[in-house]
Amino acid sequence: MKKISLPGPKIKGSLSIEEALYNRVSRRSFGAGSLNRAQVGQLLWAAGGLGVDSAAGVSRTAPSAGATYPLELYLVVGRVEGMEAGLYHYDHRDHSLDILQKGDLRDWLAGAALGQQMIERAPASI
Repeated sequence: MKKISLPGPKIKGSLSIEEALYNRVSRRSFGAGSLNRAQVGQLLWAAGGLGVDSAAGVSRTAPSAGATYPLELYLVVGRVEGMEAGLYHYDHRDHSLDILQKGDLRDWLAGAALGQQMIERAPASI
């Protein structure tokens, strides 16, 4: 299976965590634009990538009780520059994606999410 490498994550931003939390809003409508691989990589890393103690294999960006990390991240791509539409699995160990299924699955995912049409219009869903 061909791995798709993602650009390395930025670990220093221009916005404090407090500002990000204060200004956080949910979006349910999306423009017709697409995401790029750097944006997708940053989101996946933030949701479950490797942290400071990555050499020991225990530090991740999201907490886990007992450091068991039972969650796996999957990405449904509709509009991401340089990527085919399809279902991908995120490999946190080398910050890459494996394609599991080709084709635009956003309408299927929207149906599985009780008809939430915003999912069908989003460029990608995690």
